[in-house]
Amino acid sequence: ECRSIDRFEDKPYVIAEIQDENKSKAAHRAYSGPLEILLSDAIISRLIAQNLHHEGLSDVYNELLSHSQNNNLYALEVPWAEGTTLISLKKVFQKAIVLGIVRELNGEMVPLLNPDPDLQVKEKDRLILLAKRLDDIEVKEKPDLESMKNEKTAGIKERPATGNYTGSSSILVLGWNHHVPALLKELSTYKKEHFELTLASMRPLESRKHEVQHILESAENISCKHILADYIRESELRATNPRHYEHILLLSSDKLQDDEEADARTIVGYTLLDEILGYDEKRPQILMELSDPANETLIRDFKSETIIGPLILSNLLATIAVRRELHSVYNELFTVGGAEIVFRTIRDYSIEPGSVTILDLEKEVSRYQDTLLGIYEVSEKNSSQLRMNMARGQRVSIQEESKLVVLSTID
Repeated sequence: ECRSIDRFEDKPYVIAEIQDENKSKAAHRAYSGPLEILLSDAIISRLIAQNLHHEGLSDVYNELLSHSQNNNLYALEVPWAEGTTLISLKKVFQKAIVLGIVRELNGEMVPLLNPDPDLQVKEKDRLILLAKRLDDIEVKEKPDLESMKNEKTAGIKERPATGNYTGSSSILVLGWNHHVPALLKELSTYKKEHFELTLASMRPLESRKHEVQHILESAENISCKHILADYIRESELRATNPRHYEHILLLSSDKLQDDEEADARTIVGYTLLDEILGYDEKRPQILMELSDPANETLIRDFKSETIIGPLILSNLLATIAVRRELHSVYNELFTVGGAEIVFRTIRDYSIEPGSVTILDLEKEVSRYQDTLLGIYEVSEKNSSQLRMNMARGQRVSIQEESKLVVLSTID
């Protein structure tokens, strides 16, 4: 007997990638079963916006969003933990970091990341953990639940301020693709900050202006200047005066059908840019977008950050297909306000330079209502080292210039 799938009560879970977020409502109307929509343009633009505010953050996201790296996010059902607090659960998972929970409210999965450590877990909550392996989140012995229910946080201090979302930022965008309108829309959500963008591309001016006009009409914190320039021509790139900007974004062209050719233009553009900037003490932050993951090995020594859109999106699709709850978690992490991954200095937590265990460092950071994820070091040669989810007993040497990778809550 043949029946339409609409006649079945239990429909399969579907995850779909859509570039234009304006089409998401149509997708939900088209399918009444369990559905998650991955808005690719919005996701890439959110990651770019976050990296513009926190230099070095691409290393963190490349680790979280790549299954070939060390750490991944996991969602774990913990019905046995009902009534316990998050601060007590952190001691249960010695090889994982508790980021918060996902709770079902009014039929929707709502992430509560970096919440009050005294928040009590409910029966149907999913615990969100950062771990290297699935084995690291297994609870082999049932803990003493009664003592855990009585555990409270002591000595809470005021969370350090985050000053990245005020003032003005100047951005030079080299190239053009379909992420640009989404990027402008994302930057418009940073209401306390003003952005001055110069968009340099060979795409016709009228075409570009038409694509972003409806966004700029309602974005009071963005000013845009369009110029016609081919950034792989040295004279035209020099004419943009790249030293004048705080941030430079090199986009992968979507007009070229071959990803290798698109990336080749981006890499040539960076090489020319690096030569123009020379050994300036204060160089602009450079962020590159690549299309082909295979080309990442070609830019390891570049003084820039990199976002590889197709790799990030494919890993997100695979992760959300298996752990649906994580879609809401990534949306929360990538957008402005609420829970965000940020860098802080040891001075923000009144920590002195010297030797300290990760456990002691974790405790001190938690007193300021943040969650320690790792340590980010940048050497004199501009090479970076990211260490996340380290063993609690490991002793590390903290320098004055060391950056702490933390999950914080931004008002």
